Amino acid sequence: MSNQKFWEHDYVATSTDDIEPVHPTIKEAHAVLDKLKSLLAEKNRSYGNSALSDVNLFCNLSSLQLLEGQIEHKLRRFKTLGVDGDSEDTLMDLMGYLTLFMVAVNREKK
Repeated sequence: MSNQKFWEHDYVATSTDDIEPVHPTIKEAHAVLDKLKSLLAEKNRSYGNSALSDVNLFCNLSSLQLLEGQIEHKLRRFKTLGVDGDSEDTLMDLMGYLTLFMVAVNREKK
């Protein structure tokens, strides 16, 4: 394994296609998840590990609380604007925040 931090790694497509036949729906899901991995890596390169950082500039909220706020913001956007063809960025952001939330929850369990 290299000395790269996880956000510096260029994620490659992950698939079980070469091991077993995969339903087309699962192939599509893998493509979405691959896109999400790339998005998370790109944003982490741009913003550093800010989503899970203990460094707060303007408040004393935990990473979980800050992520809850971001998730709430994205869900309110859907409630207000609905889900349509222009919602892909918001959906990807929501999936990213939910993924980071899960990481934060798992870290707190340790």
